[in-house]
Amino acid sequence: MIFTIIGLAAAVFLISKIIRERKRVAWRNTVLMSGINQIDVMKGEHFELFLKALFEQRGYIVELTPKSNLIISTQQFLKGIG
Repeated sequence: MIFTIIGLAAAVFLISKIIRERKRVAWRNTVLMSGINQIDVMKGEHFELFLKALFEQRGYIVELTPKSNLIISTQQFLKGIG
């Protein structure tokens, strides 16, 4: 009985993780297709998410930190913007 409950909990966890990842990828693809008109009306936080998706697509490692500090880096270079 306990193994059944643990198995069901693990299955629910994995399914929810897969759904979240698919939503994230779909949102990222939508954001990357934004044109200048959509970018112009983005609030700061949404613009940072757009930049995050854009730089990740180009191979950078991006980390969003609190208080709107966007970090973009490669393995050899680290630069904070904000």
